[in-house]
Amino acid sequence: MDLSELRGEIDKMDALIIDILKKRFALVEQVGGLKQSQGIEVLDDQREQEVIRNCLLKGEGMDETFVRNICRLILDESKRIQK
Repeated sequence: MDLSELRGEIDKMDALIIDILKKRFALVEQVGGLKQSQGIEVLDDQREQEVIRNCLLKGEGMDETFVRNICRLILDESKRIQK
């Protein structure tokens, strides 16, 4: 592959990442609605730690700090959406 083709593939992956995040956050909105209707707090430290562990397992071979930071950003946005 040449540089242009590689960049095209990267652009496709970037679009997929954004599409997946949109779908995730739509689910988060539903979770927030359920939590609100059931009087459940938005923050769930145990669940957050579970999500981070899962991200680290899936990101095996990647820089752990990077994976943790990305996961933290997603969780922070998820909490913002739920509020």
